[in-house]
Amino acid sequence: MKKTSLLAIILLAAVSSGFGQKVTLRLGGGWESVTGGDLAAGIQGQSDYLAATYAVSGTYKAPRAGWIADGEIIIHLSPRLGVGLGAGYLRHVQTSQVTYTVSSIATTEKITPDIRVVPITLNLHYLLPVSNRLRIDISAGAGYYLTTWNWDYRLDLSLSGYSGYEEYAFKSTKGALGFQGGLNLEYALAENFAFVLGVTGRYASIDKFLGAWTDKGGGDFWEFNDAGSDHFAWYYDWMVGGRTFGQLTFQPSQPAGSTTSSARYAKVDLTGLAVTAGFKIGFGR
Repeated sequence: MKKTSLLAIILLAAVSSGFGQKVTLRLGGGWESVTGGDLAAGIQGQSDYLAATYAVSGTYKAPRAGWIADGEIIIHLSPRLGVGLGAGYLRHVQTSQVTYTVSSIATTEKITPDIRVVPITLNLHYLLPVSNRLRIDISAGAGYYLTTWNWDYRLDLSLSGYSGYEEYAFKSTKGALGFQGGLNLEYALAENFAFVLGVTGRYASIDKFLGAWTDKGGGDFWEFNDAGSDHFAWYYDWMVGGRTFGQLTFQPSQPAGSTTSSARYAKVDLTGLAVTAGFKIGFGR
């Protein structure tokens, strides 16, 4: 927050001193796709394990795509150069479930990974006129990506008329630095108003998620209700049946054992590509 406040003060000082010829506000939104990192690898690994072991209906899916909304204030230092301070909100959420039978026990497992990100960015812009109405805006810079990881899991079991369930929920917020670069096409509809179509690439990865959790169960098989704030999100490779499957787990300590390798804090990788559309409003000269 201190870094963000300092950047805002610098930009406001530049405006007040008449340093720039013009200030523009860009607002937009769209769709993006990310690699997902250990989050995606762990979900895929568990889905592969279940498919290799049981007659499974359904498959787990990772939240690799979602929507994004963002805005940016750009101070134009010259007709072709500008500095922009931006903020946004992006969300990737995916609910999926699998159903299978283990020794006559009908089993359904459902997961909902939900990733929410607030990026604060600082970019350098280079503006290249193409015609009287069309120009290209090339930008690059760094950002702070404040990321919240929500994880909801539900297990339902039934056997000979008896049933039971378990529900586990985890929530953690962590931030990290990242980098982004983009290319926008701007088409002027009026002197200070333009339609903007853009593509943005991002490199950012966050780990060491420590969060609050609840774990409760009920029905005919068990009854419990636990909670705490000491669970980390972990990733590890699990060797079983001569194959290796990526896994996610939430617990205080690092996973260990003879069939466990490559254990580490699970990473949420936001590296990816976004396509957005919006508009830009100009103020000043």
